[in-house]
Amino acid sequence: MATHINETFNPTFEVTSEHVTFAPGITALNEMVAKNLADDGDAWLLGMPCYGAFNYDLKMTTGDEIYALSVFKTTDAVQPAPFTSEDRTFATELLERGRKMLAESYALATDILNNAGIKYYKGGNAGLFIWMDLSPFLGTPTKEKDGWALEKDLNTRLSKAGVLMSSGAPYHNETPGWFRLVFSREKDLVEEGLRRVIEVVKDMKNTSSGVMRLDLEFEV
Repeated sequence: MATHINETFNPTFEVTSEHVTFAPGITALNEMVAKNLADDGDAWLLGMPCYGAFNYDLKMTTGDEIYALSVFKTTDAVQPAPFTSEDRTFATELLERGRKMLAESYALATDILNNAGIKYYKGGNAGLFIWMDLSPFLGTPTKEKDGWALEKDLNTRLSKAGVLMSSGAPYHNETPGWFRLVFSREKDLVEEGLRRVIEVVKDMKNTSSGVMRLDLEFEV
Protein backbone atom coordinates (compact mmCIF):
# COMPACT_ATOMS: atom_id res chain seq x y z
CA MET A 1 0.00 0.00 0.00
CA ALA A 2 2.88 2.40 0.73
CA THR A 3 4.20 1.74 -2.77
CA HIS A 4 0.75 2.39 -4.23
CA ILE A 5 0.48 5.71 -2.40
CA ASN A 6 3.97 6.83 -3.44
CA GLU A 7 3.49 5.94 -7.10
CA THR A 8 -0.05 7.24 -7.38
CA PHE A 9 0.01 10.45 -5.32
CA ASN A 10 3.71 11.37 -5.44
CA PRO A 11 3.85 12.73 -1.85
CA THR A 12 6.50 15.24 -0.78
CA PHE A 13 7.92 12.73 1.69
CA GLU A 14 8.09 9.01 0.92
CA VAL A 15 5.43 6.97 2.68
CA THR A 16 6.57 3.77 4.41
CA SER A 17 4.60 0.85 5.78
CA GLU A 18 4.84 2.38 9.27
CA HIS A 19 2.78 5.34 8.03
CA VAL A 20 -0.11 3.23 6.77
CA THR A 21 -3.09 1.87 8.67
CA PHE A 22 -6.24 0.18 7.45
CA ALA A 23 -9.88 0.53 8.37
CA PRO A 24 -13.14 -0.90 6.95
CA GLY A 25 -14.35 2.49 5.76
CA ILE A 26 -14.48 6.24 6.28
CA THR A 27 -16.57 5.89 9.45
CA ALA A 28 -13.86 3.90 11.20
CA LEU A 29 -11.14 6.28 9.96
CA ASN A 30 -13.07 9.29 11.23
CA GLU A 31 -13.39 7.60 14.60
CA MET A 32 -9.62 6.98 14.74
CA VAL A 33 -8.87 10.61 13.88
CA ALA A 34 -11.32 11.88 16.49
CA LYS A 35 -9.95 9.66 19.25
CA ASN A 36 -6.33 10.53 18.50
CA LEU A 37 -6.67 14.28 17.93
CA ALA A 38 -9.51 15.42 20.17
CA ASP A 39 -10.05 15.62 23.91
CA ASP A 40 -13.32 15.82 25.81
CA GLY A 41 -14.88 19.22 25.23
CA ASP A 42 -13.07 19.86 21.95
CA ALA A 43 -15.07 20.88 18.87
CA TRP A 44 -14.61 20.35 15.14
CA LEU A 45 -14.95 23.17 12.61
CA LEU A 46 -16.19 21.90 9.25
CA GLY A 47 -16.84 23.81 6.05
CA MET A 48 -20.23 23.49 4.36
CA PRO A 49 -21.42 21.52 2.53
CA CYS A 50 -19.67 18.56 4.09
CA TYR A 51 -19.90 14.80 4.44
CA GLY A 52 -23.29 14.27 6.07
CA ALA A 53 -22.21 11.51 8.46
CA PHE A 54 -19.52 13.55 10.25
CA ASN A 55 -21.99 14.26 13.05
CA TYR A 56 -22.08 10.54 13.83
CA ASP A 57 -18.64 9.36 12.74
CA LEU A 58 -16.73 11.72 15.02
CA LYS A 59 -18.51 10.58 18.16
CA MET A 60 -19.33 6.90 17.74
CA THR A 61 -17.45 3.61 18.03
CA THR A 62 -17.47 1.18 15.11
CA GLY A 63 -16.50 -2.43 14.47
CA ASP A 64 -13.43 -3.40 12.46
CA GLU A 65 -13.41 -5.86 9.50
CA ILE A 66 -10.30 -5.73 7.28
CA TYR A 67 -10.60 -8.33 4.53
CA ALA A 68 -7.48 -7.12 2.71
CA LEU A 69 -5.38 -8.10 5.72
CA SER A 70 -7.02 -11.47 6.24
CA VAL A 71 -5.37 -13.19 3.25
CA PHE A 72 -4.07 -16.68 3.99
CA LYS A 73 -2.57 -19.60 2.06
CA THR A 74 -4.72 -22.55 1.09
CA THR A 75 -4.57 -25.37 -1.46
CA ASP A 76 -8.08 -24.36 -2.57
CA ALA A 77 -6.56 -21.31 -4.29
CA VAL A 78 -3.82 -22.61 -6.60
CA GLN A 79 -3.18 -19.23 -8.20
CA PRO A 80 -4.67 -16.67 -5.82
CA ALA A 81 -5.15 -13.15 -7.13
CA PRO A 82 -2.89 -10.67 -5.36
CA PHE A 83 -4.34 -7.84 -3.32
CA THR A 84 -5.01 -5.04 -5.82
CA SER A 85 -2.32 -2.64 -4.63
CA GLU A 86 0.34 -5.40 -4.94
CA ASP A 87 -0.31 -5.82 -8.68
CA ARG A 88 1.16 -2.54 -9.89
CA THR A 89 0.34 -3.11 -13.56
CA PHE A 90 -3.29 -3.89 -12.78
CA ALA A 91 -3.59 -0.96 -10.35
CA THR A 92 -2.11 1.49 -12.86
CA GLU A 93 -4.34 0.30 -15.71
CA LEU A 94 -7.40 0.37 -13.43
CA LEU A 95 -6.72 3.95 -12.35
CA GLU A 96 -6.12 5.15 -15.90
CA ARG A 97 -9.29 3.48 -17.15
CA GLY A 98 -11.28 4.87 -14.23
CA ARG A 99 -10.05 8.42 -14.82
CA LYS A 100 -10.90 8.22 -18.52
CA MET A 101 -14.40 6.93 -17.79
CA LEU A 102 -14.97 9.61 -15.13
CA ALA A 103 -13.89 12.37 -17.52
CA GLU A 104 -16.24 11.07 -20.22
CA SER A 105 -19.19 10.75 -17.81
CA TYR A 106 -18.57 14.20 -16.34
CA ALA A 107 -18.48 15.74 -19.84
CA LEU A 108 -21.74 13.97 -20.73
CA ALA A 109 -23.59 15.10 -17.59
CA THR A 110 -22.36 18.69 -17.65
CA ASP A 111 -23.15 19.05 -21.36
CA ILE A 112 -26.74 18.03 -20.64
CA LEU A 113 -26.98 20.40 -17.67
CA ASN A 114 -25.47 23.29 -19.62
CA ASN A 115 -27.82 22.75 -22.56
CA ALA A 116 -30.77 22.64 -20.16
CA GLY A 117 -29.67 25.82 -18.40
CA ILE A 118 -29.30 24.09 -15.03
CA LYS A 119 -26.46 25.43 -12.94
CA TYR A 120 -23.98 23.35 -10.97
CA TYR A 121 -20.76 23.93 -9.02
CA LYS A 122 -17.94 24.33 -11.51
CA GLY A 123 -14.25 23.82 -10.92
CA GLY A 124 -14.25 20.26 -9.59
CA ASN A 125 -11.99 17.65 -11.17
CA ALA A 126 -12.25 14.75 -8.71
CA GLY A 127 -14.94 12.58 -7.22
CA LEU A 128 -18.07 10.85 -8.44
CA PHE A 129 -20.65 13.60 -7.96
CA ILE A 130 -21.80 16.96 -9.31
CA TRP A 131 -23.25 19.54 -6.90
CA MET A 132 -26.33 20.62 -8.87
CA ASP A 133 -28.35 23.78 -8.22
CA LEU A 134 -32.11 23.25 -8.49
CA SER A 135 -32.96 26.17 -6.19
CA PRO A 136 -34.68 28.14 -8.99
CA PHE A 137 -37.37 25.44 -9.04
CA LEU A 138 -38.20 25.32 -5.34
CA GLY A 139 -40.90 27.94 -5.44
CA THR A 140 -41.41 30.81 -3.02
CA PRO A 141 -40.89 30.11 0.70
CA THR A 142 -43.77 30.86 3.04
CA LYS A 143 -44.29 30.86 6.80
CA GLU A 144 -45.64 27.34 6.51
CA LYS A 145 -42.88 26.08 4.22
CA ASP A 146 -39.35 27.42 4.25
CA GLY A 147 -36.71 26.68 1.63
CA TRP A 148 -35.66 23.43 3.26
CA ALA A 149 -39.23 22.13 3.26
CA LEU A 150 -39.49 23.08 -0.42
CA GLU A 151 -36.23 21.23 -1.08
CA LYS A 152 -37.74 18.15 0.54
CA ASP A 153 -40.85 18.50 -1.63
CA LEU A 154 -38.73 18.67 -4.78
CA ASN A 155 -36.78 15.62 -3.67
CA THR A 156 -40.06 13.76 -3.20
CA ARG A 157 -41.17 14.68 -6.73
CA LEU A 158 -37.84 13.52 -8.13
CA SER A 159 -38.16 10.24 -6.22
CA LYS A 160 -41.63 9.67 -7.66
CA ALA A 161 -40.09 10.18 -11.11
CA GLY A 162 -37.56 7.44 -10.32
CA VAL A 163 -34.60 9.69 -9.55
CA LEU A 164 -32.98 9.22 -6.15
CA MET A 165 -30.52 11.94 -5.13
CA SER A 166 -29.23 13.31 -1.85
CA SER A 167 -30.29 16.89 -1.25
CA GLY A 168 -28.25 19.62 0.40
CA ALA A 169 -29.82 19.44 3.87
CA PRO A 170 -28.04 16.24 5.01
CA TYR A 171 -24.74 17.80 3.92
CA HIS A 172 -25.35 20.97 5.92
CA ASN A 173 -25.44 23.11 2.80
CA GLU A 174 -25.84 26.81 3.51
CA THR A 175 -28.77 27.32 1.13
CA PRO A 176 -31.59 24.96 0.06
CA GLY A 177 -32.07 23.58 -3.42
CA TRP A 178 -28.75 21.86 -4.13
CA PHE A 179 -28.59 18.16 -5.00
CA ARG A 180 -25.78 15.62 -5.31
CA LEU A 181 -25.88 14.16 -8.80
CA VAL A 182 -23.99 10.91 -9.35
CA PHE A 183 -22.51 11.14 -12.84
CA SER A 184 -20.23 8.09 -12.56
CA ARG A 185 -22.69 5.62 -14.09
CA GLU A 186 -23.37 4.11 -17.50
CA LYS A 187 -24.14 6.56 -20.33
CA ASP A 188 -27.76 5.49 -20.76
CA LEU A 189 -28.44 5.76 -17.02
CA VAL A 190 -26.97 9.27 -16.82
CA GLU A 191 -28.96 10.39 -19.84
CA GLU A 192 -32.22 8.88 -18.61
CA GLY A 193 -31.78 10.18 -15.07
CA LEU A 194 -31.13 13.72 -16.25
CA ARG A 195 -34.02 13.51 -18.72
CA ARG A 196 -36.31 12.79 -15.78
CA VAL A 197 -34.80 15.59 -13.69
CA ILE A 198 -35.38 18.02 -16.55
CA GLU A 199 -38.97 16.84 -16.95
CA VAL A 200 -39.68 17.33 -13.24
CA VAL A 201 -38.25 20.85 -13.02
CA LYS A 202 -39.81 21.75 -16.36
CA ASP A 203 -43.22 20.74 -14.98
CA MET A 204 -42.61 22.74 -11.82
CA LYS A 205 -41.62 25.78 -13.90
CA ASN A 206 -44.81 25.49 -15.93
CA THR A 207 -47.00 25.26 -12.83
CA SER A 208 -45.42 28.25 -11.06
CA SER A 209 -44.94 31.89 -11.89
CA GLY A 210 -41.19 31.26 -12.48
CA VAL A 211 -39.44 34.44 -13.49
CA MET A 212 -36.26 32.67 -14.58
CA ARG A 213 -36.21 31.72 -18.26
CA LEU A 214 -34.45 28.40 -18.86
CA ASP A 215 -34.05 26.34 -22.01
CA LEU A 216 -35.52 23.04 -20.85
CA GLU A 217 -36.34 21.67 -24.29
CA PHE A 218 -33.09 19.72 -24.50
CA GLU A 219 -33.54 16.14 -25.65
CA VAL A 220 -31.06 13.37 -24.74
